[in-house]
Amino acid sequence: SGNPLWSPRFGFNYDVRGDGETVVRGGVGIFSGRPPYVWVSNALVNTGLEQLTLVCAGAATPAFNINPDQAPTSCVGGAQPGASAATINYFTEDFRFQQALKYSLGIDHKLAGGVVATLDFLRTEGRNQMYLTDDNVVEQATPNGEGRVMYGTPNTAGTAIVRATKTNNFRQVVRHENRNGDRSTQVTAQLQKRFANGIEFSGGYTWSDVRDLYTLGSSIATSNLHNPALDGTLNERNLRTSAFEVPHRFFLSGTANLPFGLSASVIYNGQSGTPYAYIVQGDANGDGISSNDLFYVPANANDISLPSAAAFDSLNLFIVGETCLSSQRGRIMERNSCRNPWQNFVNARLGKVIPTTGGQKLELSADIFNLLNLLDSEWGIVRQTNTFEQRNLVRLTGYDTRGTADTSDDRGRYSLLTPLPDRERAQIGSSRWRIQVGAKYIW
Repeated sequence: SGNPLWSPRFGFNYDVRGDGETVVRGGVGIFSGRPPYVWVSNALVNTGLEQLTLVCAGAATPAFNINPDQAPTSCVGGAQPGASAATINYFTEDFRFQQALKYSLGIDHKLAGGVVATLDFLRTEGRNQMYLTDDNVVEQATPNGEGRVMYGTPNTAGTAIVRATKTNNFRQVVRHENRNGDRSTQVTAQLQKRFANGIEFSGGYTWSDVRDLYTLGSSIATSNLHNPALDGTLNERNLRTSAFEVPHRFFLSGTANLPFGLSASVIYNGQSGTPYAYIVQGDANGDGISSNDLFYVPANANDISLPSAAAFDSLNLFIVGETCLSSQRGRIMERNSCRNPWQNFVNARLGKVIPTTGGQKLELSADIFNLLNLLDSEWGIVRQTNTFEQRNLVRLTGYDTRGTADTSDDRGRYSLLTPLPDRERAQIGSSRWRIQVGAKYIW
C-alpha cells in the first residue's frame, strides 16, 4: 500500500482446556512508525545552497572570528571553498516511513505449586528501513589486494588517493532511500511465582539474534553515513550483527514485604557485552570517509605493510590475544564480530508508606543502583575494549600502488597506533554504585 500508516494486524489467545491452565497466544502484524524528523530535516538544510565548507591548513588558516556575520570566506592566500565543498542530502521520491513485520507465538502454563512457565518467540523483519549512500562516488571494478572495494586510485607516489567522483560540483550527495533486510529473532523462557504476604519472584532467559545493514546512531545524515563501519560496499552493505544485539540475557527479580511496613525489591540482569570491530584510522578505500574502513587482519608479516618487524610483532601479539581477530586472518574483519565481556547488574529498592490523615500518605523510597559494587569494589564492573561499535587499531600512512616493486594492489600502508586499545577497560560511569532517595506525598 502507498499509505505509510497501513498496519494490518491479527492476534489470537486460546485456552487449550478451558481451565486457564494452558494458554497459547500469538499474532502477526505490520507496525508502522515515522523516522525521527531530525533525520528528515537534513535534506532541508543541506541542499547545497545554504552553506559551503572552507578547509584551510597551517599558515593558510584565517583568524577565528566569533561573529557569524564575519565568518571567513577564503583561506589566507585567497583559496576559496567553491561549489565542490557543498554537501547535498536528499530523499528518493518513493521514500516510505519505516515498518516492521512481526510474528509472535507464546505459551503460558501453570506448573505445580502455582509456578507459571512462559515461553515466547518473536520474529521481527524490517521493511522500508532508511538506508544512506553517496551518489557522488564511483565504485572501482577491481578491489585492492586486501579485497577492499575502492572508490579512488592512489597517486603514483602512494601518498594520497584520488577520489573517483561523478561530478566535482559537490562533495557528497547523500541519498536516503528504503531497504529491507534488518531482522531480529528472540526466544524467552520465564518462570513466575507469587506467594503470600506480598512475596513474588520472576526469572528467565532471553536468546536474541539481531542483524542489520548498519546501525543508525546519530541525528546527522553525514554521521549516519560516516560512523558505521563499512562491511560490503556503500550501495550494498552486508547484513551483520547489530550494534544493539544482546545474544544472551538472564534476569531475576523478587519483591517482599518486610517488618515495620517496609517493602523491598531486587532485580538482577546479566547479559552479553556489546559488539564492536576494529577499524583503520584514515580513508583506506577512497570513499572520502576516514572513520569507516574495517581492519584487514594480516595472515603473516608479509600480508601487511608496517614500518618495522617490531611493529608487526606487537600487532600480531594483539591479534593472537583476540579470538575475533585471530579467527579472521587473511581478510577484512566483519562488522561487530568482536564482543565485550559479560555484564552483571543488580539494583535494589527499599520503600515505606506512612499513612497520615484523611487517607493521605507519605511514600519514602531509596533506590540502589549497582548494588554489587556497593558490596565489593571489585564487583559490578563494566569492562569494554571500546565505547561504541568500533575502535582504531592502525593508522593509514600511504598506499602501495599497483605495479610497484612491492606491489600489493593499492593496499594501504600502515603504522601501529600506540598505545594499542585497552582490552576490557573499566567504564567508570557505568561501574559506580549510586543511591537515589525520594519522597512523595499523596492526597
